[in-house]
Amino acid sequence: MRAAGIALLLSLAACAGMPENMSAPALPTAVRVPTGHRHELTLKAVGTLNYECRPVAGMSGAYAWTLDAPDASLLHWSGFPVGRYYAGPTLALRDGSRIVTSVVAASPDDPGKLPIQLLKTVSASGEGELADVTYVQRLNAVAAAPSAGCGPKEIGTSRRVQFGADFLFYKKR
Repeated sequence: MRAAGIALLLSLAACAGMPENMSAPALPTAVRVPTGHRHELTLKAVGTLNYECRPVAGMSGAYAWTLDAPDASLLHWSGFPVGRYYAGPTLALRDGSRIVTSVVAASPDDPGKLPIQLLKTVSASGEGELADVTYVQRLNAVAAAPSAGCGPKEIGTSRRVQFGADFLFYKKR
């Protein structure tokens, strides 16, 4: 079986046990959705985080891999692709609905995972499933920083790292 086929099977298997109505576990206060909102939808993101080597502002001679944008498919719990997660950060569904979010808060997660994030919708378009989404929680996010060196010769180069996460969508009651 080809490597791409194996990767697809692994990503579908990861989604197979995720219930569509997954609710958030007990979370730190900083990343809890404010009262008055209800959980509506859970989707799995599978793709990459894209980094660029850039100078560190205010630190002469320092360089770091800086997150440029995510590029991931949003999957229904059955593994069927239903949308995209990309720069903005933007979450868009095949039904034409789209939200642009901003990070309200973050809290450390288990070792090996990216921080839990609470995102708030800053703009929405379309009439579909995401039309009235007010908050999104990003949970179980797994990715690693690029392992390649980042220095003066690498400025402007980019690296992609594998990424996966669960997104829980909330609407006002």
